[in-house]
Amino acid sequence: MADSLDYAALEETVNSCGASLSNSWAGYENRELQRLKDFRHILPETINAIIADRKKQYPQLHKLGTDLAVPDHRLRDMWQIYKDTLEVAGLQWVAFGHIGNNHIHINILPRNATELQKGLALYEHFAAKAVEFGGTVSAEHGIGKMKIKFLELMYGPDHIDQMRALKIALDPEGLLNPGNIFNG
Repeated sequence: MADSLDYAALEETVNSCGASLSNSWAGYENRELQRLKDFRHILPETINAIIADRKKQYPQLHKLGTDLAVPDHRLRDMWQIYKDTLEVAGLQWVAFGHIGNNHIHINILPRNATELQKGLALYEHFAAKAVEFGGTVSAEHGIGKMKIKFLELMYGPDHIDQMRALKIALDPEGLLNPGNIFNG
């Protein structure tokens, strides 16, 4: 199987993205594919372990993992914003995700309460940029409690009021997800 692969085409594609084969990891055999899958699962577990360790000293800390996506033509712009902003901020971060649908998870790993606040402000900045670029603030993981304020960035207060009214019409007793997103 490996002999039939067109490595020149792979190298051309990788180079066209501003990378190189020497700095890339491609799986073409079952063993390599399994290593990629294992890495994909151990990466978030490692991030969570780092945050858990830091929480011992700063209990309020939590990981800040973005769930933003942008249209194809804005991916490079969004990636540049991530890199430039995080570099200037001096925060520890890791990026991974779904490049095929322009959905890169930026995981900010705050080391203390000050960095947590700085990271939260950056997340809001990133969300505003994603919306400005025609993207979404929640590409895969839902809104939840942390991203509730980003919903208004996408839809505005009138649409949020309409969503709230629909929630009340469908769930007048507030039994479904009480206290989440639309409180009365």
